[in-house]
Amino acid sequence: MLPEQHDILWTFISLAFSVFAIVAFVNVIGHCKQRENVSTVFWGSIFGAIAVVMLGMTNHLMGMIQGDQMAFLPVQVIWVIILLFVWGLFFKSTSIEGQSPPIIRAFFFWTTVSILLAGYTNWLPQQRSD
Repeated sequence: MLPEQHDILWTFISLAFSVFAIVAFVNVIGHCKQRENVSTVFWGSIFGAIAVVMLGMTNHLMGMIQGDQMAFLPVQVIWVIILLFVWGLFFKSTSIEGQSPPIIRAFFFWTTVSILLAGYTNWLPQQRSD
């Protein structure tokens, strides 16, 4: 891949991160509506803000070239870790047993690992056509 090209793998993983943030937001809102003692406005605004940040980062990453994408992606990974930490804090503080559908967590894990492995194989030496 030429250095001035866009890398579709990092764009796809960024999209997966944004979809995961939206799924977390919808999941939290659903749990808040089921329970009266949980503040929907408080938790909804926190997870909504994280989802907006993730969507903004994805939009920003799509306009970058491959080298810039590689430098920017760790920032988005840090935000995913923050999302997971806050999501766990939400479940722990509200004493919710059922967290999220296991298929969602399994799909997110599988997508992240497979894209990272595909990105690793893309770093192998390639011939230039010029």
